[in-house]
Amino acid sequence: YCGIKVLASSTHDWEFDAMTIDNNGVGVNHAGSGNMFISNTDFNGNTDDVKLSNGATMDFLEGTVDANTVTADDASKFTRLRSLDVDISADGSGVASAPVKILDGDNKVIDSGTTDATGEVNDLTFVTWTVDSSGQSTANLAGYQLVTIAKIAYNSGSTIDIRYAMNGI
Repeated sequence: YCGIKVLASSTHDWEFDAMTIDNNGVGVNHAGSGNMFISNTDFNGNTDDVKLSNGATMDFLEGTVDANTVTADDASKFTRLRSLDVDISADGSGVASAPVKILDGDNKVIDSGTTDATGEVNDLTFVTWTVDSSGQSTANLAGYQLVTIAKIAYNSGSTIDIRYAMNGI
């Protein structure tokens, strides 16, 4: 019947990664009060991929899930996330310690991180759609931007090179 079932009596958070949940009546049935985080997982051939109840919440990052087979009642909520890896460079070299932010169309910060020594920041996330008791809502990704500012060079008293970038994603 279920690939994964969390009982209503459960108050714990759950985390799963890199699974395939196939050919069940329900792939995941979550009725507990904790959050479930599932990443890099594929749902295939289930009658219902996800059923949430009793205020259960689920964050689903990457992988495949069919929005038409996700249900959430009462205060439950399913959130479909995507991730973004970013490289920041200047003059052919990675820029370390640069703050990077994803802004939505209203310029609200969706996620943020800081580049590592090679100029990379990985696993920034953003919501693409949600399901709650009123149904599915798709995020308006128009106007999303990636923003950064960094000190590229500094010579005390003589030179400072600070650059910023704002790019649509």
